[in-house]
Amino acid sequence: MVSYRWLLLGCLGALLAPAPAEAGGLMYWRFEQSKQQLTFRTEEGVQPKAQLITNPTRVVIDLPGTKLERPTVNDPVGGAIREVRLGQYDEQTTRIVVELKSGYTIDPEKVQIRGYTPRRWSVTLPEPQKREVSLPSASPSGSSDATANRLPASLQVTQQGLFLNLNGNSPDEVNISRAQGGKRFDVALKGTQLPEDLAGQTFPINRHGVAEIRFLQQDGATAIARLQLTQAADRGAWQASYSEVGGLVLLPPPGGNTGSGASLEAVERSAPGAEPATIQSVQLSGPGDRILIRADGPLGAQSSARDDSGGYTITLPQAQLDASVQGPNLTEDSPIARLQLRQQDSDTVAVRVGPKPGVSIGDIDRPREGTLALKLERTPTRRSIAVPEPERLIQVAEGGSGGNNTQQQRSNSAQSSQANKPKPSEVIEQNVLVMLDPGHGGKDPGGRGIGGLSEIDVVGDIAKHAARKMQQAGISIRLTRDDNYFVSLERRAEMANRQDADLFVSIHANTMAANRPDVNGIEVYHYDSSGTGKWLAKNIHQQILRNIDVTDRGLQTANFYVLRNTAMPAVLVETGFLTGRQDARRLKDPQYRRRMGEAIAQGILQYVQQADF
Repeated sequence: MVSYRWLLLGCLGALLAPAPAEAGGLMYWRFEQSKQQLTFRTEEGVQPKAQLITNPTRVVIDLPGTKLERPTVNDPVGGAIREVRLGQYDEQTTRIVVELKSGYTIDPEKVQIRGYTPRRWSVTLPEPQKREVSLPSASPSGSSDATANRLPASLQVTQQGLFLNLNGNSPDEVNISRAQGGKRFDVALKGTQLPEDLAGQTFPINRHGVAEIRFLQQDGATAIARLQLTQAADRGAWQASYSEVGGLVLLPPPGGNTGSGASLEAVERSAPGAEPATIQSVQLSGPGDRILIRADGPLGAQSSARDDSGGYTITLPQAQLDASVQGPNLTEDSPIARLQLRQQDSDTVAVRVGPKPGVSIGDIDRPREGTLALKLERTPTRRSIAVPEPERLIQVAEGGSGGNNTQQQRSNSAQSSQANKPKPSEVIEQNVLVMLDPGHGGKDPGGRGIGGLSEIDVVGDIAKHAARKMQQAGISIRLTRDDNYFVSLERRAEMANRQDADLFVSIHANTMAANRPDVNGIEVYHYDSSGTGKWLAKNIHQQILRNIDVTDRGLQTANFYVLRNTAMPAVLVETGFLTGRQDARRLKDPQYRRRMGEAIAQGILQYVQQADF
């Protein structure tokens, strides 16, 4: 499956005139499922930023200085890829999101991002992998299962907060700041070196409202150790201080440890002294954001500290397990990896929950009599993806978009930029494939004109001259047909899409009623919603009129099959009227057909230089 879009920009002038310093547009994007590859082009040069975010797993590509000139796009894909989304992240940034289906993940270090030029990029994903998780259902026996990874010796989670053993290395300064709307707290320890088992590492916490903690070491004239605490929601300001015992103490905000801390606020039983309640089921809510404990009578709850294996135990006094108690049917999408029930003594039940990485245990409440609800909070984790510099610097072609001359990559100076402008007849270091489409053929003879002039013969000759001209300039050419045989419209579009052509140009000759020899002239068509198609059509139209004395019937839009079903800028050229008195005489002339083919080629070359392939 191929998802593709050419995006209509505000006006053609934005493409052909020197661009202002404000954000440029996203011109085109496409996702090919068979290649697991996203490609896109922008109006202005861009240096993307990329990251892998979990819950759900998705690759996020931000394009600074780029605007999406249309509403948010949501395109389903298939296989392990759920969908591709495009939206305006902020006023100056377009965001592209490739979201995986639940249960799949990828290695961010294997994501390959390539910048062919500052305007043309591809993002190739590795093969998505199915996550392997242990998913036992709840059982009264509560037998032990695989334990979570233990924290390093230098990091301890206590009932009061977090403790970082710095081996007596007292920081010169301790600064703490909020980020991401209070969902992250950054702690900077000036003059401090992190222990070896912490530097560059990220550890899941799932306590005190903290999903994970990341450690970064910044070396320089003054060493700075940095800690990043990621939490599901803003619970208030953390406190950080150096302790005399040789480490850093991190304390959550007042009341903050009720989220996933050592002890939840107890929920008192509404009917103390009554017979023990019988627990009938422990289930996940529909959205998966709560654990629901249901009984035949009033329930109360207490909590205990998280154990070394990452489990979190809730104690239910004056409760018993029903002999046929039902537990949740855990799947790869569930926020918890395990849930176990145990009759701790004759009137006490223990519920042990094992949250998955990135999931925090939240508050507990009683939504109704006989039901307790334990909140689960998903916190996304983020890993940066390396984005290299583009391989080829932009050269600004005459009549092109001009770009932002403040970018050093585009021009070392205004003078050298002017000196190095390629002429419209030259293409330097281009890697472009153009699909030329001589119309009709075989059982589809096309139009007939004055003196039996055949459209098949005319357009085939024009296409060959256009191909020869572009090949001399270094452009790769494919023809949908190279002789007089039939090719369906569907096949023509399919050929262009399958060969990943950069441009598609269909060549035709027009006809009118036999009693209208006065109708002559060229027409150049593009698809209505394609801004880049219009840009290509304008260049071809301009070069034909510049090189040939011919009647102009103008640029026009059309819903032709080959224009709306090709994944690249597409144009259809009507090179004249076979039934026109002037045009028929000219189109019969081999030298005229050569000039027409070369003029079409010249327009394509001019577009290629301006678009900066």
